[in-house]
Amino acid sequence: MQLAPIDDSRAVRCRFARERFEALGIKIGDWADQRGYKRELVYGVLAGRIEGKRGIAHRIAVDLGIKPAPDTNDALNRCLIDGKSIAGLTDGREEHPMT
Repeated sequence: MQLAPIDDSRAVRCRFARERFEALGIKIGDWADQRGYKRELVYGVLAGRIEGKRGIAHRIAVDLGIKPAPDTNDALNRCLIDGKSIAGLTDGREEHPMT
């Protein structure tokens, strides 16, 4: 199995997150347990094996500071987070009806 390449900036953020745990004397497993995360997922995100593109892994990456939190004031993001329909939302571009 070939692992996806890690861009340097993400690798740096992962290393920084691991170093924060060490500097603060916090066990990574305890941190995961306190938040209800599976330890394997947290370790995978910290090691860069799991990118955290969606779902729980994404939330872990955000909580660790590896990924930025989504802008919850954005209308589209708010609909996706709340599970509401995005029909009727536009991205600011004019709509061109098919002719």
